[in-house]
Amino acid sequence: MFSSKIGVLPSSNAYNRKNVLHRNHYAFGASMFMLLNVVLMPLKAYFSEDLPWTHLIESPVSSNFTQFNQTTLELYQHSYNRQSIPLGDVYYRDPLHSVHLVRVALNLSSWKPISSDQCISSFILGLPGVPFYTECVYKILCSLATSNESINSTVWHNKGVCTYDTFFRFYIGHLCFWLTSGNDLTVQNSTNLVTLYTSFVGYGSQEWFWCKFIFRILISIFTLHILWRKYYKHCLSLEKVLIFHGHKLKVHHEQNWTYEVLWGDPTAMVLLHPYIATAFTIDCWFSVDRIVIAFLQMSQSSNILVMLIGILYLSRTVWFAYAALCITSTFLKLKRKEHLFHEVDPTIVAIGATINGPIVSWMMSNTSFMLSSFHYLFKITVPSELADYQFDGCLTSSLYTLIVAMMPITCGLLIPIFWKDKQVNNDRRYASYKYNCVKTRFLFHLMHIFQGNAPKNVPSFGGTIYQFFKINPRYKQCPTISFRSTDCFVYCYNNGKFCEKLRLSLLVSLDQNLSDKTIAVQMAQEPSSSPFNVLVPPDEKHFNPRLL
Repeated sequence: MFSSKIGVLPSSNAYNRKNVLHRNHYAFGASMFMLLNVVLMPLKAYFSEDLPWTHLIESPVSSNFTQFNQTTLELYQHSYNRQSIPLGDVYYRDPLHSVHLVRVALNLSSWKPISSDQCISSFILGLPGVPFYTECVYKILCSLATSNESINSTVWHNKGVCTYDTFFRFYIGHLCFWLTSGNDLTVQNSTNLVTLYTSFVGYGSQEWFWCKFIFRILISIFTLHILWRKYYKHCLSLEKVLIFHGHKLKVHHEQNWTYEVLWGDPTAMVLLHPYIATAFTIDCWFSVDRIVIAFLQMSQSSNILVMLIGILYLSRTVWFAYAALCITSTFLKLKRKEHLFHEVDPTIVAIGATINGPIVSWMMSNTSFMLSSFHYLFKITVPSELADYQFDGCLTSSLYTLIVAMMPITCGLLIPIFWKDKQVNNDRRYASYKYNCVKTRFLFHLMHIFQGNAPKNVPSFGGTIYQFFKINPRYKQCPTISFRSTDCFVYCYNNGKFCEKLRLSLLVSLDQNLSDKTIAVQMAQEPSSSPFNVLVPPDEKHFNPRLL
């Protein structure tokens, strides 16, 4: 078995001449893109949110609901109608007043009255913003759907109601719903046509929006600090070692080594950092008013860009999953139960969370069970006398957080039960770029398309750490998420000929288990033949793995 280089440890023997080294521009560019993607992730919220210096502050109009409802509803009906909104627009945003609005035309020409029991399943399902309808909205729409008289839309013109959106009893915004006669999207007048408007405005003080902005800036700065201290600093150290020492301590004079370094993707190191995962989770919860807007944006499909912005914003909830993986990892290490969990691919987790938003949104709006369940959770914490015009999102937000958080946990726990991973005693497989996460494999394939494939049958070294993980998962420092993409690859050329490939992993991904003498990775007494740490398996003389 070839030894695996898993950490940078400079030798004291200086090399007589400097080796030539260059970075693979494609891999370096991809790594820098991943760096920016992670560092700027907190600020991606402003693709949807208003910057603090542009946000108009809205607050509850009146503590008296009757006055608030009448004043606000009349204001919105006057401001947002077929004359003020562009023809055909289903979604409309008023940046001056921070109002987000969705409207839909209903053709009732062939509508037959239904019983009140059928109102939700036959009429209300699928309407924009339907998860946020309160009892008052249900009463208005169900009165329309169950009317025994021939429907005359003029009778229902400007009928509506406004409702408060609260979160743990704190007012975070209000929604208004109203009907108009005719089809306002096409400016078509007919007594059989009505248009339903749904609007939302979030509350907040100027100080609150500035605090969120500064908080996100601090997350970005801290993330950059972590990436430098735990990853990129070591990448530069690796390059320095290769330049001054090469990859072998004993080199023949006729050998002239040059190196090409491919930096990895450090994203996984950030995802499982407890402080960063906690900060992102807090940020998502403190932006719950924006979740309402994201659901409204996803409730329409006529404006694809707006729908994608809603999906993008809701994808930030992937941090619920990463925080759950972080907690699970700590628990598994504490209980020494690493073998019960199959590490998940962070890219797959992100894709799953991104897809989860539209799926849950669609199910909440289009399935009776989900709609009724969320409607019940919205009103259960609201006093009965306020249920007509107020809903609280604390329980629904908790449930959604739990749904996102449990997806990767469930997968990680079920995979070891239903899929037994075969033991692989093939060093070349572990040393290959193919033994990697989905995103990294894809980027390597792209690199090979643009730069050409590397010669085959070139000796590959490294990756034995992953074989150790297969033998005993307790060697994993983090058992819940894969760190493979953080590895750097080094292409070694001797006199211009491609001779070797190295896969180098950071020691931070290895748990040496020094407290357990039976499996502890001990520091070897003999020196390494390489300027890197080398992990070697047990042999006849040594019963424990050793780190040279």
